Amino acid sequence: MSTFRLEHAVPHTLTRPLVIAIALMLATPTFAADLTITGAETNTQLLDGDDTLVIEAGGTLTVSTGQSAVNANGTGNTINNSGTITGGDHVADAGIDSRGDGVIITNSGTITGLAEGIFSAGDDAIITNSGTITGGDEGIESRGDGVIITNSGTITGGNDGIESSGANAIITNSGSITGDNDGIESRGANAIITNSGSINGDSQGIYTSGANAIITNSGSITTGSLAITNFGAGSTINNSGHISSTSYAIGGVSNDNLTLNLLKGSQLMGAIDLGGAGDNDTVNIHGGSVSATLTFENTENINLLGPGLKLSGDVVAVSVDGTADAARSVVLSTI
Repeated sequence: MSTFRLEHAVPHTLTRPLVIAIALMLATPTFAADLTITGAETNTQLLDGDDTLVIEAGGTLTVSTGQSAVNANGTGNTINNSGTITGGDHVADAGIDSRGDGVIITNSGTITGLAEGIFSAGDDAIITNSGTITGGDEGIESRGDGVIITNSGTITGGNDGIESSGANAIITNSGSITGDNDGIESRGANAIITNSGSINGDSQGIYTSGANAIITNSGSITTGSLAITNFGAGSTINNSGHISSTSYAIGGVSNDNLTLNLLKGSQLMGAIDLGGAGDNDTVNIHGGSVSATLTFENTENINLLGPGLKLSGDVVAVSVDGTADAARSVVLSTI
């Protein structure tokens, strides 16, 4: 027995390094970005790519110093918030600051930033909100191409509710979007903007400057100046909802060749000016039960596609149905 112990025993001084080495080999590293927050967290969360951050209902991520609450770099990050995210105390701090492509951000809680609620610079981001997003500048600012933004909650921005500058953006709203300047501002080509909720902007409800935009409204757009403004060539506006402005309901510019489709159910308050000479703007008016007189400025083509419509110069008269809602003063006044 003594010989066996002499041959196989390991001196005590050698066992500790061996045990530590085995523990290091067997341990699974846990990165801060792969984290679920259920309580209170005050440190900025760093995501480096293909990382996941989850804030559960009741969880809070609140950064008091001059930093964004979440800094996400690299591609393929996922952020899912059902709790509360609050950025730092500097004017450049966001609730979420994402710089990589392919980010997926889902919010059903509350996100607040002194700069942006959510800032995304990468391509192909997917941002979905059913909660509340508030930004001192923009509620959501997106600079990447191919971005999909879907809102069924509330988005508020000190400048714009949503600002998108990348091409091929898809923005869909069935909730509420409010901006001190614009409700939605889109500067990239081929944007698709669809509203069935409410959009409010002190300056403009929806502003687009990229070519070939498609704007479809079946909800409500309200503004103190221009409800829908298009500066991009070859764009199309489809309206079957309510548009209200103290100035122009719909505005365009010279050489934009805008197509405006006023569908059944359209209610417009404000003038319609599709821009100066030199382009080929077209308005297609579909008859319905709503009664009004619509005056168009700088519009080359007006097509009457329903019964009860009459064109005199640049004025279109829609006949009154005294038995329908069209005869109510509230409907007539909001046309």
